[in-house]
Amino acid sequence: LFLFAVSAFAGAARGDVHHNSVRRGGVHRSGAHRCDPHRDTRGRIAVRVRVWIAGHYECRTERVYHPGYWEERVEPAVYERRRVVVTDPRTGEWWYEERIVLVRPERRVRRYVPGWWEEVEVRVWVPGRWVWVVRYR
Repeated sequence: LFLFAVSAFAGAARGDVHHNSVRRGGVHRSGAHRCDPHRDTRGRIAVRVRVWIAGHYECRTERVYHPGYWEERVEPAVYERRRVVVTDPRTGEWWYEERIVLVRPERRVRRYVPGWWEEVEVRVWVPGRWVWVVRYR
């Protein structure tokens, strides 16, 4: 602890320390700054640099909810060919005939269609931005 305090005081006395950092050759060298260079296993110096990424379009998948709704439709009338008994009112005779008869008249039907989720692909604009990347020297 004593050696650390002495070395920090000595650097400040020389005048090369400014806010716990030293600026040499355009590279900001500091122990507490986010632009601090580090050496990798091959001895290269890694430096974080700001890079502009231009705006672009991206295709993204989004889940969209379609709410339920009431559907009204018309069901057509139902007819059938049936064998019916026919009587003559004057003579009282009867016989069978095939006739087309109405079984169910036309009607309106209301039914509820429940909501559902769907995945859709949407093309969106992503604006340009500055990002920090690591470059090796």
